[in-house]
Amino acid sequence: MGSSDRQGLTITVAAGKGGTGKTLLTTSLALAAQEAWPGCVQLLDMDVEEPNAHLLLRPVIEEEQPVEIPVPQVDLEACVRCGRCADVCQMSAIAVVRQAVLTFPQLCSGCGACTYVCPRGAITEHPRPVGMVRRGHTPEGIEFGAGELEVGTQSATPVTRAVKRLVRERSVSLLDAPPGTACPMQETVADSDYCILITEPTPFGLSDLRLAVETCRGLSVPCGVVINRHGSGFLGVEQFCEQEELPVLMTIPQDRAIAEAYAVGQTLVAVQPEWKVRLLELLQTVTASCEAAADGAKEQPMRGATAPQAPQVKEMVRMRQGTSGSDRGQTTGGGAGGGGGRGRMGGLGLGLGGNCVCPACGRKEPHQRGVPCNAMKCPQCGQLMARET
Repeated sequence: MGSSDRQGLTITVAAGKGGTGKTLLTTSLALAAQEAWPGCVQLLDMDVEEPNAHLLLRPVIEEEQPVEIPVPQVDLEACVRCGRCADVCQMSAIAVVRQAVLTFPQLCSGCGACTYVCPRGAITEHPRPVGMVRRGHTPEGIEFGAGELEVGTQSATPVTRAVKRLVRERSVSLLDAPPGTACPMQETVADSDYCILITEPTPFGLSDLRLAVETCRGLSVPCGVVINRHGSGFLGVEQFCEQEELPVLMTIPQDRAIAEAYAVGQTLVAVQPEWKVRLLELLQTVTASCEAAADGAKEQPMRGATAPQAPQVKEMVRMRQGTSGSDRGQTTGGGAGGGGGRGRMGGLGLGLGGNCVCPACGRKEPHQRGVPCNAMKCPQCGQLMARET
C-alpha cells in the first residue's frame, strides 16, 4: 500500500503490567511500518512518567514545549471563607481552615471548579508547569513524540493529553501506552482504532491481561493479544484468549538473542530479518480488523463492549476555560469527568465528609457531598448552616 492511499490508523500498544516488552514491540512495529509506508509513520511515547522509547529509536529532538495547567490563587481580601471552593475540589488542593485559605498546587488537576463556584470572584488562575512535550524524527524518518512529567506532579493526564494531540491524520500512529489500567492508560487507549495488548505467559500476566481487556471493552476499543516470552509451558493466556474470542496476533519466543539485542537498545528487526515480515503481517491483520469493524460497527457491536456512560458532570466542569469538547474526564471511583466528553468510571464525588453546624443554635448535621453547608438551613432554627472547622 502506498502512502498516497493511506488512511489514518491509530494503534495503541498497552499492557496490564510493566516489563512485558511493550516498548520493544511498539518501536519494532514503527520500524517495520516505516518501510511499508515511508513518511506516514509516527510513534508517540505516552508513558510520561517513564518514557524510554527514545532509547531504542534514538530520535533527534527538534522541538520542546512546556505543558501547563491553571492553579488557583486566592485574594484573601475578597474571600468570605464560605468554603465552596474546598467543597467542590476533588483533589483536596484547596482548604478553608477558620480564617485561613490554603492551596496545594501540586495536588491541583487544573479543573477550574473552584474558580467557577466562588461567589465573590476571589480566585484567579495562574499557569503552573507540569511537564514537557518533545518532538523530533528518528534516523529512519519516523516522526517521534514523547512527554515527560514534572517531578512531584500528581496527575500525569494533562501531559498525556498534550502528547496525544500530536496524532496526525492520514498516518500510522503508534502509541506506546503507560503500563497498567489507570487513567493515563485509559486516556491513551480511548479513541484508538485498535489496541494491541502484550502480555507474558504467567499467572501475573494473565491476571493483568484480564483487567486490560476489560478496560478496552469498556472504552469500546477492539483489542488483540501478543504473547511475549512464549514457550514457558503456562497455557492460561491462550485458554483465556480462546474463551474470550480474542485473537492472538503474534507470539514472541523466550529467545536469548532477543534479550541481548534489547539490552543494548536494539529492536526485534535488528535480531533477524524475518521479524520485519511478521510485524508487517501483524499490522495487516490489525488494519483488516479495523476496516471490518468500521463496516459492521452498527450491526456487529464488539463482544463484551459496554455503551459509553452518559456524562455525569456539572456545568462548571464542562464550561472549563481552555478545555476542548473532545477531552475526556478521568477519575478513580467517584469524580467528575472534565470537558465535553464522557466521564469514565462515573459518579460525581465532591468535597470531603464532616459536619455542617448552625452558628446560631449549634446544631450539627452531616455534610452532604456537592451541597455547600451555607446553602442548607438549620432544621431547628432555620438559620443558614456553616462548615464545621
